[in-house]
Amino acid sequence: MTFANQTTLSTEGSPGWPWSARMKAASRPLHGVGLAMLISAALALALMMVDGRELQGVSVWLKPFKFHLSTGVYLLTLALFLSWLPVEQQRSKVVLVMVWAAIATGLFEVIYISWQGSQGLASHFNV
Repeated sequence: MTFANQTTLSTEGSPGWPWSARMKAASRPLHGVGLAMLISAALALALMMVDGRELQGVSVWLKPFKFHLSTGVYLLTLALFLSWLPVEQQRSKVVLVMVWAAIATGLFEVIYISWQGSQGLASHFNV
């Protein structure tokens, strides 16, 4: 398969979703943390089913679920968009700073919201 930057990515014989290999090649950190966020969203969904606590009439785990899911989708989308850049630009300092800034702020946000939810406390926008 040939992309705009004239690099070739072969997905033949590799199991799984072909876009996943492309995202992983562009940015292993974004791909890994993005997938971890989707897995943690599934965990928050499971916690909604077993933990009956509510805050303002909804499960304390609904907001963490939404944030884990949306952060995971965002990080994976960012990795996909990076895959369309030439390889030299993918590895540039500016892109690396952007990647780690997105990961750090995303992790901070979901950890904070998950902590608040686990304590049954309101976080921002719950007031």
